[in-house]
Amino acid sequence: MRGTTIPLLTVATSLLSIAPTAFAGNSKAIPCVIGNGEEALCDSCEEDKAIEVTAWSNATWAKDFKMPKAPSQTGPGYDVYWKIEEPAEGCRIMLFEPFNTDKGSINPKIPGTIVLSVNHGGCYMVTVGSRGVAAGACCGDECANIGAIPSTASKKVKRELLSPPSRVARSMLATKVEPRVINVDARDDLGIQDKVEHQNAHRTAEPKLVRRGSGGQNPDPFHKKPEAPKPVWNCKAEKKGPSYSKSGIQQVDGRNFPCRTLGCDMTMDFTITTSSSVSSEKSTTFTNSEGFSVDVTVGWMYAGPTATTTIGYNKEFSEALSSSTGLSQTDTNSTSVSWRQQVMPGATYNGWMAPYLICQIYSFSCNDGKEQADMEKCEPWLDGSGKPVGEQSVMTTGSA
Repeated sequence: MRGTTIPLLTVATSLLSIAPTAFAGNSKAIPCVIGNGEEALCDSCEEDKAIEVTAWSNATWAKDFKMPKAPSQTGPGYDVYWKIEEPAEGCRIMLFEPFNTDKGSINPKIPGTIVLSVNHGGCYMVTVGSRGVAAGACCGDECANIGAIPSTASKKVKRELLSPPSRVARSMLATKVEPRVINVDARDDLGIQDKVEHQNAHRTAEPKLVRRGSGGQNPDPFHKKPEAPKPVWNCKAEKKGPSYSKSGIQQVDGRNFPCRTLGCDMTMDFTITTSSSVSSEKSTTFTNSEGFSVDVTVGWMYAGPTATTTIGYNKEFSEALSSSTGLSQTDTNSTSVSWRQQVMPGATYNGWMAPYLICQIYSFSCNDGKEQADMEKCEPWLDGSGKPVGEQSVMTTGSA
């Protein structure tokens, strides 16, 4: 289904580095005029318009797609039944339409908005426009990462770990003392005074806590070493060129909506998230006056929902970069959105939303401009009332 621009309350913007799908087979997506459900029910197919299914990051495009025998009943475009062959196990076959933004997606590998995403072969109805349609496949977790299926937070079982022993305990563990057992009470040949003197003479010495390598001394075990000074980054960022729009990753409603009769009115209501981000456009190594170095790699996110520079001096560098571009808040916001849309019978649908983002390239430099790198800062596109705008529609996910 084709998307429409609407006010959108905040969607997560993640720059992802995902390996291309290892998709086997010579699969094709074939457009047909008539069909319903099973693959065999597709009829009046136009084999000359078949699209080869390749990896989603290198999807095959059919530019200027036209199918006048199947005009859309709900607006511009075409109501096409697509004959989809069975995908590999654990994989999905998808159809894409072009983005409605200046520079595609925040993930440059994603070819367009997903209008069909199925994990079984069949005959599926999808309304597509005349700007073109592409076919691709994803497998495993990457399907959720690119917006082909609902993204759910994985629940990881945390192992219960025992706290490490204190330095006092470690010293005791390191000092092995074998106690002597003196059973003087069993000796009838000793009087009471003799037994006491015998115990004192053979009493085992109290173990001394000796820290290895300390020369026999016992320093304060709770003494804290002074923290190493945090590296200082003197950085600045200057705008480079005009701003432009990008699409965020699609977020898919987890509820399926099967339509079996004419006049299906589909209501979507689910939660979406959004945040700003800063990522690198080229690789550069920055070194400050103290000799600390940070390798900036292409596509690396330094601020935003998938930022990974959070430890050591990298954290200070990330904060300096974010501050220089005017980005101080990187928390992800969530909100509930809803809308209604009419869909065609014969398919199961899921609603989706994606943000429109306003992006700007910054020339980022440290150490008086000795080293420079281009950084991209993207923020949700806000309308006149301060609300983000985005794109909404439905994708076909199965037969009805």
